[in-house]
Amino acid sequence: MRSGSYLERVLEAGHLAVTAELGPPKGGDASIICQGAELLKDCCDALNVTDNQTALVRMSSIAACGVLKQEGEDPVLQMACRDRNRLAIQPDILGACALGIRNILCLTGDHQEFGNHPTAKNVHDMDSIQVKAIPGVSGVPIMPVASEAIVPRLVEEAGLSPRPVV
Repeated sequence: MRSGSYLERVLEAGHLAVTAELGPPKGGDASIICQGAELLKDCCDALNVTDNQTALVRMSSIAACGVLKQEGEDPVLQMACRDRNRLAIQPDILGACALGIRNILCLTGDHQEFGNHPTAKNVHDMDSIQVKAIPGVSGVPIMPVASEAIVPRLVEEAGLSPRPVV
């Protein structure tokens, strides 16, 4: 399944994509997202919008991606499986698609003991690889995270080149 995003075009061309993380604010001020995007957008191929980064409660990553879409950006929605079961993951993915979010990156997420709600319970119903196989979201392009230990080897084996202008 193709997403049609700029990030996909960079990767399909065999280039190494450069992304930057944009953490949503700890409140509801959408202008903070726009300010961060303005600082980063010319330095990377895509903006990854984190999902309760460092296990701290922040603006929804879906809402932050929606703000970026309104600003003409093509964000990468990070979705932490730590916080959702399969009944919560599916509508979030489908809702993101309805908002035009074409890049989804599923991760485990930081352990909640490091955040501002250390007694919150992990969900961990599914991992990022299992999310890709959910029948309710089949056909939606989802990128499960590869282990950081194998990424340099994959880059080398794929013969990827530095960031292009596409």
